[in-house]
Amino acid sequence: MDVGDLKNEFYLVRMCPTGKQLLRIQFGQSEAIGIDPRENIVWAPEIGDVDDIHYNQVVKVDSRGNVIDRFQGYGSPVLAVDPNDGSVWVSSWSAVESEGLLTKIAPNGKLIRKVDGFNTLYSIALDPRDGSIWAADGGSRTLTHISASGEKLFEMPGIFFHSSSPHQVAVNPNNGDVWFTSSQTVYKISTAGQVLEKRDGFNTAVAIAIDPFTEDVWVANFGTPGDEFAESGTISKLDSYGDIILTLEIHSRAYMVGINPYDRTLWVGVDGKVIRYDDNGKVLGQQPGFNEPQSIAFAKNENDLVTEIECTISFYSDRFSK
Repeated sequence: MDVGDLKNEFYLVRMCPTGKQLLRIQFGQSEAIGIDPRENIVWAPEIGDVDDIHYNQVVKVDSRGNVIDRFQGYGSPVLAVDPNDGSVWVSSWSAVESEGLLTKIAPNGKLIRKVDGFNTLYSIALDPRDGSIWAADGGSRTLTHISASGEKLFEMPGIFFHSSSPHQVAVNPNNGDVWFTSSQTVYKISTAGQVLEKRDGFNTAVAIAIDPFTEDVWVANFGTPGDEFAESGTISKLDSYGDIILTLEIHSRAYMVGINPYDRTLWVGVDGKVIRYDDNGKVLGQQPGFNEPQSIAFAKNENDLVTEIECTISFYSDRFSK
């Protein structure tokens, strides 16, 4: 999801593994996206457009860019899809109770359950092992672990989350350990909330992603450590113990980091473009034509012949242009 400066300047972008853009779908205002890997269906929030035609919705989009369905009543910038059954967690607001809610809906939009007692949810991440959710509440500065059935299992207070970053929490799919960013610090905790690792020295760590194969962690740092006003950022690679292996300077602010589980490439969203790296931090390519790429989700290959031809041409074009 590419975030614009104004409403109707937000775009859901589909790309090849090389970064070539295949589709751009206009949204009014959106942020976190998720994907149902069973059918390669993308879910995205539609908070509101200029003409108030579509607002407070979550939208289902197929791989060809067709809007399959819209479900009303969810003015949520955060979203998480359960890959096991296609259910979706989104946030909503209770005007009666003046509080935030986490809502779980089925793939057909049917309400499954609601969990109350939140202030302002900034980021959520799902544990694919059991369908539980970790919710970063920026208003109350609390990280909460919630079971698939809606029970609050654990709360960790005193966490400073970044308001506009949807990927501040990541779950290790192998063991359920949770990594999250908190301003100048990156934490690793167990499912029970025990702090396993803590790493300081960041400026504004805004996004985090886990390589499921090596369990290394990549962190996007919005600014340069020691200079909160710098219009440049870094990405850092940490091992599973929280030790920094590698830090790469980016001559732009970093907003997003994601690891493609199908080829282990690293994708970083910065001002104006998306940059692809290999596991060692080597630049594989840069894709311009963005504003502020904020959220990313990865789909498996559908064996779509037209798409494969387009992406193959793009791959060889990139190679021969270097």
